[in-house]
This record gives sequence, structure tokens and C-alpha cells, in this order.
Amino acid sequence: MKTLSLQEQVAQTNLDEREIHVWHLPLAGDVFADDANVLTELDIARGKEFVFERDRNRFLRARHCVRSLLGAYLLMNPQEVPIAIGKHGKPFVYSHYKMEFNLSHSGDAGVFAIGRVAGDADHDDCLNNAIGIDIEVIRRPSDIRLLAASVFSATELREFAALADDALSLPFFTCWTRKEAYLKAIGTGLMSEPRSVTVGFHPQRQRLTLAAGQFIDVATTLQNKEVVMSLAVIGGWENIKTFDYECA
Repeated sequence: MKTLSLQEQVAQTNLDEREIHVWHLPLAGDVFADDANVLTELDIARGKEFVFERDRNRFLRARHCVRSLLGAYLLMNPQEVPIAIGKHGKPFVYSHYKMEFNLSHSGDAGVFAIGRVAGDADHDDCLNNAIGIDIEVIRRPSDIRLLAASVFSATELREFAALADDALSLPFFTCWTRKEAYLKAIGTGLMSEPRSVTVGFHPQRQRLTLAAGQFIDVATTLQNKEVVMSLAVIGGWENIKTFDYECA
């Protein structure tokens, strides 16, 4: 059976309005063989800033996947995809391309979410379908209750305080990924006070009200003993499709 190219895979996915595509990215291993045909000189220069080879390879592999996917969705050469940075550090492509995306990685786990933008507002406004995604590998920080106090709302902290010491990691990272996905979707990231937002510890989809009559949906879409992933989309979604990025 013929192996489809990434462009052919994306062409068959049919990214509809109010639909989100989530790609799981392979970040473990060496750099991709065709980096020179995908990455820009700036991407490569940024990679050289990493001290450790493992971190450098993860960054370059993630950048390779993002450029390749955006190029496939936008029908562009990956090196020519105009990735810009918002005023709070969130990457985006200009609004006339009608695509919104977000990336997250933790260790060797990486995810890329993409959807169609509705409306013509400036990118730093709250757009319909603005996306935030966050993934975290489960671990047990030694100061987990102290960390919780620094990022959880008063409501969340009361619930967290009632949990047993041996049952903290999964709730902590579920709440954390939900909160970070929310903050990334609204475009501020940790420039906003995370304790001002209540997203809770449960994976169910939750709808929260934003300014100017808008709303944001937050849901934990992957949750197990090893990893937690949460997604937030302004204006919500009707469908989510997931894909595995095949190594080049």
C-alpha cells in the first residue's frame, strides 16, 4: 500500500469550520533528515541556542513538524510560512490565512492543534476559534502543594487541599493543562494571573464566559497515568480529530 505524503494526508482530513485537528508529534530522536528544506535560517539559529543536544533536537523537530503541517494546510512551502509572534509571545500566522494554531510539548510528547479562524479581527483581539493547547508529562514535583498555591484559584485550592498526598499529580496536571490552554487561547499565556481563572480538575468540557459576549470551551482530551492534554477554543468546537505525525 502506498504511503501518503503529509500533503496528501492533510488534503484528506477536510478541516471544516468549527472543527479542530490535533496532531501528536514525535519529538524524541535526532533531527529530521530534510531539515534544510523545511527550517529557516532563524529556526536553525534558535536551535543552536540550546545547551543540550536533546533539547535542541526536540525544538528543531517540533519546529519542523509545525512548519510542515502549516505548509500542508496553507498549500505553501514550509520555509515560506510566515510564523509571527503576538505581543504576549503566542505564535500565529496572519489573519488573512484564516488559520489558528497552537503548539505544546513536554519532554518527548508534542501536540499541534489547528482550526479555521472565523472573523477578521486583529490577531491580538479575542478571535472566534482562537486555540490553546497544553500537554504535560505526569510527574510528582516535591513542592506540588506550594506550586498549586501559586497557580490555582481559591476554589480550586480548596478542592486540592482536600486530596490525599498520594493522589495529587493527576489532578494537579489536569487543572494546570486546562488553565494554560485557556490562557494560551486568549493570547496572554502566563502574562495573566493564573489564579484569576477557575477551570477545575475534571476532564469534562466546560464553557466559560469572556468579555464582549464571547465564550471559551475548555476540555481535557487525553488523561492517563503518563500524560494529560487539554484544549481550549474561543467560540467552542463541534468536532475534534486526532492524527499521528509520521516521521520523515
